[in-house]
Amino acid sequence: MRAKITYCLLVILCASNFAFGQQYANNEEDTPRRVNYYHEINIVSDKLKSDPTNIDLLDERAMLYMRVREFEKALEDIDKAIGIAPTKSELRYTKALILTQRERYDDAMEVINEAIAIDGKREEYFFFRARLYAFQEDYRNAIHDIDVMLGLNPHCDYCYLQKAIWCKKLNMFYEEIRNYLFYLELSDDEANKKLVEKRIKNLRKSDKYFNDLYKAAKKDIRKNGYPWQYKIWNK
Repeated sequence: MRAKITYCLLVILCASNFAFGQQYANNEEDTPRRVNYYHEINIVSDKLKSDPTNIDLLDERAMLYMRVREFEKALEDIDKAIGIAPTKSELRYTKALILTQRERYDDAMEVINEAIAIDGKREEYFFFRARLYAFQEDYRNAIHDIDVMLGLNPHCDYCYLQKAIWCKKLNMFYEEIRNYLFYLELSDDEANKKLVEKRIKNLRKSDKYFNDLYKAAKKDIRKNGYPWQYKIWNK
């Protein structure tokens, strides 16, 4: 599942061409080599010959087909898996990934909504949908999904960074600065933190208004603490 989440982030990044929280700095994953994935496809296909209804194998092969851009075969495998196990939300998540890579964004939104309806406690589902909203420039709904993620996990450092980036899109500068400060307190990613610190510094230097917003955000944190220190999110 971790590999699938990582690939989700790559798919959405390529589709939307936006910067986002978890990969504010450069992504380190190299472009996959097709020959390796075809070899893996053959291995999984051999296993499926003796166990054709194994949903995990079908899901795995669908992901492999997606990586080599054989989308129709990928959709065929994942639809078969969904037919076998219609209440397994992870399968719809895989299908949403494939549809996004296929640039069928409306269909991907419909399918990820189905996954969330089945299991509304999965952070990666909300992050995926938030990215789709952002691709449509619907930043308010994107931020709402980030808030849902923070309700599930208030220690999600990249959530604060992503929220700050989208608040900037809406000219919500106080919220942008405040969420940057939350991120800086939580994150261990020194490369990203330097970029965030530079953004805050430039904001403060650009206008007294922004410097006052920074001071207000710092004062609020001193008074109330950080979100993960008290319950402010609705479960």
